[in-house]
Amino acid sequence: MLLLGAADGDERRFECPNEFHMDRPNVREHVAFGRGVHSCPGAPLVRADGRITLERMLDRLADIQISEAKHGSGEPSV
Repeated sequence: MLLLGAADGDERRFECPNEFHMDRPNVREHVAFGRGVHSCPGAPLVRADGRITLERMLDRLADIQISEAKHGSGEPSV
């Protein structure tokens, strides 16, 4: 039985395979959407959806500030 979901978890192929790293040197070798004639026809839609979702989240979170009353000023205490 072939398990494509397990293919990207190979530590010989991907360093720290269970962690998300967008800047992996071999990121294009990931097989989540398949390859060649077996590629997922919805992959471009999913990639666009992910990009749009992240952009909207970051736009909405742009003005978040840490409460100094609750978390302190960030200055090291002496």
